[in-house]
Amino acid sequence: MNGDAALTSAPNPPFKIADIRAAIPKHCWIKNPWRSLSYVLRDFILAFGLMGMAVYIDSWIFWPLYWTAQGSVFMGLFVIGHDCGHGSFSDNRMLNNVMGHVLLTFVLTPFHGFRIGHRTHHQNHGHADKDEAWVPLPENIYKNLDSSTKFLRFTIPFPSLAHPLYLLYRSPGKDGSHFNPNTELFLPSERSNVFFSTVCWSLMFVLLLVLSVVIGPVQMIKLYWIPYWGVPLQSGTKDCGLFIMRYMKEICLDKELKFVSKWLRRGSLSYGVDDLNEIRIEWAKYFMKHETS
Repeated sequence: MNGDAALTSAPNPPFKIADIRAAIPKHCWIKNPWRSLSYVLRDFILAFGLMGMAVYIDSWIFWPLYWTAQGSVFMGLFVIGHDCGHGSFSDNRMLNNVMGHVLLTFVLTPFHGFRIGHRTHHQNHGHADKDEAWVPLPENIYKNLDSSTKFLRFTIPFPSLAHPLYLLYRSPGKDGSHFNPNTELFLPSERSNVFFSTVCWSLMFVLLLVLSVVIGPVQMIKLYWIPYWGVPLQSGTKDCGLFIMRYMKEICLDKELKFVSKWLRRGSLSYGVDDLNEIRIEWAKYFMKHETS
């Protein structure tokens, strides 16, 4: 199908959103702030514990394992902060906002700027013009891209830089920034919140610069920037979460300690459907065991 071909809508599914919600057990809708806070505490203990281990061991055998594990922990912190933006962390908006700032600022994401942009994304899922996060590229535009642009946009590991660029410039073809309160993305009543989040982000960035001076830039790159950048990605699939779980399983079960080689080839890893289904089945069994016990 070429870029100008007419698109036909898929048939509606034989169920509605209300049917899905009704099928979910009622206890799953109860927000427990103490449980949510325990996850935050757990992940920060993991993050700083891993940092301490990496500094203490300081071995190039251990560093690749640290980068992989810490990258996954950073992603976990981001996900909990993302849930704060959705209001699923607790029923207390103030608690959601405070913890959202703590979590997302730690991974250099402005909470309110991201929250509002992400809200716009969910309000316009898959819309070719209005979706804030996923903007499909028409075929005629893709064909006219210069080779360097194609290389940077579609070649691993460069797409892993997309998140900070998205925060700074929004999606291609859209004006403004998630840091700028005056961007059209934000309502006048939201601008003070966006400004506050930008200030928090700036303070975190300054703290990272100060730490780079105190402990040295190389050590800071190893401890923070590589995990921030280096979570392994699988190109051309929406199963990236399962991919990371499969990758971590391979790391944890590696009796020959080939961490360095696994890290170096993380950009070219490819797991098949059977590999990812193995994780799906294990996760489903784990969930059923603990939910029915």
